[in-house]
Amino acid sequence: MHDFGMMRQFKPLRIVSTCTVNIFKFPFDTQTCDLTLGSFVYSVDDILMVPFTNSSTATNESKQSFSSKGDWDLISITVLNKTDEYDDGAKFDVVKYEIKIKRTPLNYVINLIIPAVLMLFVDICSMFIQSYEDRLAFKITVVLGFSVLLLILNDMLPNSDTPPILGVFCCVCMGTMIFSIAGCVLTSYLMKLSYKQSKVPSWMNNCFLRNIARGMFVKCNGAQKDLEKVLPLDKDCYNNNNTKRKSLLPEKRKKFQRKRKPNPEVKLLRKILAVIVKIHEKWNTSIDQDNMKSEWYTAAVALDRLIVIVYLIIVITMVIILIISWTQ
Repeated sequence: MHDFGMMRQFKPLRIVSTCTVNIFKFPFDTQTCDLTLGSFVYSVDDILMVPFTNSSTATNESKQSFSSKGDWDLISITVLNKTDEYDDGAKFDVVKYEIKIKRTPLNYVINLIIPAVLMLFVDICSMFIQSYEDRLAFKITVVLGFSVLLLILNDMLPNSDTPPILGVFCCVCMGTMIFSIAGCVLTSYLMKLSYKQSKVPSWMNNCFLRNIARGMFVKCNGAQKDLEKVLPLDKDCYNNNNTKRKSLLPEKRKKFQRKRKPNPEVKLLRKILAVIVKIHEKWNTSIDQDNMKSEWYTAAVALDRLIVIVYLIIVITMVIILIISWTQ
């Protein structure tokens, strides 16, 4: 204690303090914690609180002694000297330290954000799998993996009143994945109906085939079976001997006919076998064409494209909101 009333206290103290944490921008968040020193017994008439150092000196000295587990980086310490006045007129002098720290995001980016983005990209690519059964199994696997990431995110987040934008993004992505799974099931059901019947109800015809299908650039063709395409009746389906004869020169063809005369029964069996093969090929082709032209198939394709577009719009919107929230 000096003669003019200044007192210095060099006794080391270990202070444990808590502060309100806002994790909205997690893991790119910056927290500000306040540490206020003052007397609540003696007013400014008795004690004047004066900081020993300024903000720059306190920041430089604190960075040299600051230690953490790699989760936080010390940005700055602001030293304020102010007087608080209460309702009864009493004034108390305080020294306030505003400690600004920033979270280190590298660990969260590697273990959380990158796997979530990769799973989301894989789920988007799965929308283009042609087989709906394989797509459904693949999507369920992706959702299971994404749910594990949500559990990891829940363990990493501290308790706070404000939900993080990353958690909202993951929840929305999980919802869109489940929405796409439901759409995949409905589309697969419509595809199954295309094998059984070709006419759709009137409400579906008005909703899908006239409005949504045209908006998705899907051609609306009814299922029309043309029997003449399945089995042509007025043309020879197959004639192996005639094809061979046309490829031979006239002189060699005459010698070939003189040397060897084809057996009529073998010739007839060959024609019958060729006709059967052609009928089988035509029948398979006609089934595929009928399914392609089916109204149920058109509704299924339109619904599938609509789900893909809605899925991409939601995901792209959430990604833009997430980037804007982190950069501000």
